[in-house]
Amino acid sequence: MKLIQTILAVGVFSVSAAAFATAVCDGKAAGTKPVTAQADNAGFIINDFQMKCSANVALEYTEDGTASVAVGAVSVKGNRMFGGSSEGGAVRDLEACADKVCTIEESVTAAEKAAGSGS
Repeated sequence: MKLIQTILAVGVFSVSAAAFATAVCDGKAAGTKPVTAQADNAGFIINDFQMKCSANVALEYTEDGTASVAVGAVSVKGNRMFGGSSEGGAVRDLEACADKVCTIEESVTAAEKAAGSGS
């Protein structure tokens, strides 16, 4: 019984760990930022690459090892969230940010919405 509980706990931890968003662009200066694949190839992204970020863009992504990757982005000078996933196509307008101007944290919300919506 304890073995089953341990396996379930590890499985739940693994799933919830994959659900966290990973920051790529911080909403500040433009430039190239590294996106690093998980060392054990447990993520959807299997090769490291450089992401080119525009100034004022906050971008986060989530990945689940077997099925998909989702990305969410906002302009810290704009008021809309955008996101998309590998499970359904193009990046699309998700909704307005809570205030007149988006925050960096709302890029996490956008990535989560994109992951859950099959954008």
